[in-house]
Amino acid sequence: MEKFKFSGLFLIIFMVFISIILQNLAVHNSNYSSTCSNQTLINCNKTLLNKCTQLDIHETIVMKNYCCNHSQCICNLDKNVFEKLNFFCKTNYSSNTSFLFFIGLSIIIASTNTVFYLRRFILMKLGLTIDEVKHIDIYSRGFRDKYDKDKEFFNRSVEKLLLYNNNSESKNKIIIRSIDFFGRKTLHFISLMLFTYLDAILYGNNLVPSYSTFIAIFFSGFLISLIIYFSINLPNKIKNCFLPSLYGGCNRIQDGNACFLNIITALCVGSIQTITIGTIMIFYMKEIIYLFAIRHKFNIHEIRKLYLLSWILTNNGVIFGDTSGEGVGAFLGSHRFKVKGFIGQENQRSYEGCLGVFIFTLIPDLIAIFFFSSLFNLYLGKTILLLLILSFGTMIIEMISFKGTDNLLITLFSMFINIVWFKWVF
Repeated sequence: MEKFKFSGLFLIIFMVFISIILQNLAVHNSNYSSTCSNQTLINCNKTLLNKCTQLDIHETIVMKNYCCNHSQCICNLDKNVFEKLNFFCKTNYSSNTSFLFFIGLSIIIASTNTVFYLRRFILMKLGLTIDEVKHIDIYSRGFRDKYDKDKEFFNRSVEKLLLYNNNSESKNKIIIRSIDFFGRKTLHFISLMLFTYLDAILYGNNLVPSYSTFIAIFFSGFLISLIIYFSINLPNKIKNCFLPSLYGGCNRIQDGNACFLNIITALCVGSIQTITIGTIMIFYMKEIIYLFAIRHKFNIHEIRKLYLLSWILTNNGVIFGDTSGEGVGAFLGSHRFKVKGFIGQENQRSYEGCLGVFIFTLIPDLIAIFFFSSLFNLYLGKTILLLLILSFGTMIIEMISFKGTDNLLITLFSMFINIVWFKWVF
C-alpha cells in the first residue's frame, strides 16, 4: 500500500512539467507583428496624434477613443506605438471561437471517456461486478431522493471496496481516494490547461480566450448542469451510452449521495468564475498591464507576455493549488480537520494538504514569472512577496472555503492580487 501514498505527489510534479512544456510553446508563439494600411488616410490631426505617440499615461487613457480610432494614422508616424495601442484598444471577439471550442470539447470528451473506462476497469479488478460498478459510475445514488434502490446498491458497492483483500479500512480508503483523485484531478487539469494555454499556443495573437469563448463556456457549464440534473431520469440503456462522456472523472466515490449536487454546483460556480474573470481580463486587466508596461518602456512582445503571465497567475492556484490539496492531503495527510459541505457533508482536509497547496501554488507561479517576465530583475523583493501572498492566500481559501466555492474564490483572489500589484505596488 505504500506505493499509493506518494502517487498523488508524483502526479502533481508530472503536471508541473507538462505546464512548463506548454509555457514554452506559448512563449514561442507569443510574437506579434502588424502592418500599416495602404489606404489613403484622412482626418489625421498630427498635433493630437503626437500626443498619442508620446504615450503619456494619463493623456493616452483620456484620449483612448481618439487614439484607437486613428491607429492607422499613428502607424505611419510610429509603428512601435501603433502595435502597443492595438494591444490596448482591441477587444478580441475572435472568429476562432467555434474552432477552439470544438477542439477543447473534443479533447475533454476523449479524456473523460478514457478516465471513465479506466476507472471502471480498476473497480472491476478490485472485485466489483459490472452491475456494482454501474451503481458507482452512472446510476443516481439516490440523487434528488429518487431511486432508493440505486442508493442502497451504491452503499453496498462501497462497503465491498472497503473490505477489499482483507486490508484495513483505512488502507482501502486510500485506494478509493486514489481512484477519485486520478479521475477527477486529471480531467480538472486537462480542462484548465486548455482554458489557460490553448488560445496562446494555437493563435499567438489572442493570448487569452476571446470574450465570445468566455461566453460560450459560461452557457455550456449551465447547460451541462441542467443535463446532469435530469440525467437520472434516463433509461439505463441510454445512460450506458451517454453518461461516460458526461460524468467521466467527476463523480467521486467519496462524495457519496451528494456527488451529483457537488458536480452541478462546481459547474455552475465554474461558469460564473469563467465569465467573471474573462470580463475582468479583457476589459480591465489589459489596461493595467498596458500602463505598467508603458511606465517601464516595454516593447510589444514584453507587454503581451506580461498579459499572458497575469492570466496564468490567475489560474495557477486552481490548476495546481487545488489539485495538490487533494493529491498531498488525501495520501499523506495525518493531521485532519473538517469543513462543511452540502446536505450534511463534513469534508476532511489536512494540514499536510494545505502545505501542499502553498508549495504547488508557489512553484508554478515562480516558473511562470521566470518564463514570461523580467520581474525578478526589476523588482526581486516585491516579486517574491507577490509569490508568497498568492500562495498563502490560496492555501487559506482552500482551507476554509465551503465545498464547491473554492475555485471561484481562489481565482478571484489571485486576480485581485494581480490587479493591486501591477497597478499600485510595482
